[in-house]
Amino acid sequence: IDMTATVKAASGGDKQIGLCVSLNGSPITTTCVQGTASSTKLTSLTTIWQHDFAPGDYIEGFLSNETDTINVVAQQCVVRVN
Repeated sequence: IDMTATVKAASGGDKQIGLCVSLNGSPITTTCVQGTASSTKLTSLTTIWQHDFAPGDYIEGFLSNETDTINVVAQQCVVRVN
């Protein structure tokens, strides 16, 4: 699984933005990566993880603002499962 997201903050200056792979609704902490973005500066975040899927498993990408409560805007996100 690899996941790449291009993100920015909805407003304001620099924010620490996080991206994690989530399995069945629970973030996998070892996949979490961070970057710095603002309302005028995009950042690209990429994370990878390997998993043998069982019936009913699903994955998601979780974005978070690690600085404050300003919204995170995802400009683009690509998820590849191989």
